[in-house]
Amino acid sequence: MVDPGQIIAIQKAQVSDLEALLQVAKTTFLETWEAHNTKEDMDQYVSEKLTIESMAAELSDPQNLFYLARAGNEVLGYAKLRTSKIPEQLRNTRCIEIERMYIYKAHKGQKVGSALMQHCLEYAVENNYETVWLGVWNENPAVRFYEKWCFKWFGFHTFVLGSDQQRDELMKKDLR
Repeated sequence: MVDPGQIIAIQKAQVSDLEALLQVAKTTFLETWEAHNTKEDMDQYVSEKLTIESMAAELSDPQNLFYLARAGNEVLGYAKLRTSKIPEQLRNTRCIEIERMYIYKAHKGQKVGSALMQHCLEYAVENNYETVWLGVWNENPAVRFYEKWCFKWFGFHTFVLGSDQQRDELMKKDLR
């Protein structure tokens, strides 16, 4: 539990944060989705996408930015921004995606998500992006969080989890 008086710091992840980033990514993904998917699909996704090698490659890619939310030395959650994927509907827009935003279950409801979102939006504005977008399963409780931040529906895409092709709704927030 984050002490109500404690400041949540958002810091850009560095190579030295790789193990902490992998731990928060793997744990929060499992906490969030294992009840909604088969063990086989979860195991396949984790073994392919959430490994030290894959995370190191993502962290070193200049089209990705990872941010860790911390209280003191404790990691509370993380966000990943990326510029390499643009939906057809946004092709003529300078946009950036919030590809991932995950908070440890023990820290949900403690303003960690808000701190990460504020930081991502500030980064987008400071770097002259016109739109921030994301994909989210329409039954994910986080949809209400995104709607509170004025994200609007604009399409869908496929998210592959193991052998399961899932439909994610796309949401965007125009910054201008």
